[in-house]
Amino acid sequence: MDIVLVGAGGCAREVLQWICDINAISPTYHIKGFIADDRDTAFNGVTCDYPIIDTIENYQPLPNERLVCSLGSPRGKHIVVDKLKARGGIFETIVHPTAIVCGDVTLGKGCIVYPYTIIGPGTQLGEFVLLMSSTGTDSHIHSYSTVSSYCYIGHKTKIGHDCFLSTHVVLQDHVALGDRVSVGAGSCVVADSGDDLHLFGNPATDLNI
Repeated sequence: MDIVLVGAGGCAREVLQWICDINAISPTYHIKGFIADDRDTAFNGVTCDYPIIDTIENYQPLPNERLVCSLGSPRGKHIVVDKLKARGGIFETIVHPTAIVCGDVTLGKGCIVYPYTIIGPGTQLGEFVLLMSSTGTDSHIHSYSTVSSYCYIGHKTKIGHDCFLSTHVVLQDHVALGDRVSVGAGSCVVADSGDDLHLFGNPATDLNI
């Protein structure tokens, strides 16, 4: 299967390695390269074995290939996915071989699950979730959200649509985040939140107040 990575930043180069790790165990994907609107500058000072083959704006997906949305920004994912879906793009879900996906887990289309991540039983991931940290049991992470490395996602938690959790965030058990919430690095969220908030601190409070 032909694979094209959408984006060419640090996240995309990490995901490239995860795809190579899958291929090392069982040859599955033929990697064509990246598409990125900053194609002329994305690899400045960077060595990569695969080319940037086109811009996202101009790329026409082919019927026999799958796209991998390798962007960290929830808003960026939404915009790019909508554009490429409108041109017939089909997206692949990537789960690193070292990840542990427990029973009764739902993974939406286009998710990316990082190495050594444990997804607890009963957890649901919406579409295009980027998951770099483990989850507790019966958690729900809605579409387009990003959970960065070294976070603690407690049991029976909920993360709304288009949320971004920076590194080392703690989401306590049974806590629910609204939609389009960003949580700053090292923050501890101990209570439910509304929508469109920028949370930071311990306990986390809204910086918009």
